[in-house]
Amino acid sequence: MSCPLVSGAAAVLREYLRVNRSWSNPPACLIKAMLLNGATENAPGQYGTGATQEMGIAPNNVEGWGRLNIENAFYRDANYRMFLWTNAFGAAGQFTTNVTVYDSSNPLKVHLTWTDFPASTLTYNQKGGGLMNDLDLRVVDPSNRTNYPRAMNTSACITYHTNDQNITMVTSPLIWEANRFTAPQLPMTLTRLDHLIYATGAGQIATFIWSESGGLPGTVLYAITNSVSAGFLLYTFSMSVALPTTNFFVGSRLISGAAYSARDAGSGSTRTFFNTGAGWFAQSLGEMWMHAYGNVSTGDHANTVEGVVISTPTGGTYKIIVSGNNLPYAPVRFAVAYSGSLVPEPALALGLGFVLALLRRRRR
Repeated sequence: MSCPLVSGAAAVLREYLRVNRSWSNPPACLIKAMLLNGATENAPGQYGTGATQEMGIAPNNVEGWGRLNIENAFYRDANYRMFLWTNAFGAAGQFTTNVTVYDSSNPLKVHLTWTDFPASTLTYNQKGGGLMNDLDLRVVDPSNRTNYPRAMNTSACITYHTNDQNITMVTSPLIWEANRFTAPQLPMTLTRLDHLIYATGAGQIATFIWSESGGLPGTVLYAITNSVSAGFLLYTFSMSVALPTTNFFVGSRLISGAAYSARDAGSGSTRTFFNTGAGWFAQSLGEMWMHAYGNVSTGDHANTVEGVVISTPTGGTYKIIVSGNNLPYAPVRFAVAYSGSLVPEPALALGLGFVLALLRRRRR
């Protein structure tokens, strides 16, 4: 019954946003953020603590982010509130908002969600996840300490291709081609590269990684040459390459024989470049079928849901930061739901309550 329960709750929340919040067409990511933020954690589970403990803190593979509880989206106690925030990235950038916590009676919970573009089957089957548009969440507390999401996956998979495959032939040796990639953040060390090609016969092809210089491929950071035989070939290279620039380029050069570069169908990409020997220039083609993998120190690079939970927050102002660096398929709509002791008991309400109490006593 979990599917109809969640579907019904989502419908109720959507009606609430339309009627009570005047949100004519609330995005799906906003409703999802509300459902996750209001969920009740069930740790340690039905078997208690010890050797038979069923689950740890959320998220986990038993309860996800917790038990559905839409009451938390509306009201729980006098100073508890859930606030909502949504915006869209048109390009790489950062959005921030501030929130004030008044006491520690409720945890501060912040959930970021967005709807991602579909990636390829190959991406899902490889370590690092299958994100196309990669957003990250951070919460800075009043002591200026950064709080990162729970259950982060810091292994980043950077890819620009989908399942819509086309084949483009490299017609002559001595031609370089490259895709521009954007690291989720620095510092980042590339640990693996996947390169899918198709060859009509025996030959040689070189694979490169370049740093960026003036918006074009610059210094060679990595290069390897491989012999090819007829057919589809997936080459995987292990490495340890520290990126000196946020943007970098991955590409190839045909040395001998005839090889095809697997690309997305169509054109229109602003990240594809060619070099025929007279320098690099932009060429609007489909994305090359290449993956870059690496390790970054902070942020989650595998999930379209990220959540920061501070169990006993100190009072003060917190800054919520949503950043997006690797956004090949912008615009990207995102939503944030955050809750806790965010509303103090109004002084007027306290005074009115005191007066009413006195009147009741006099009537007795």
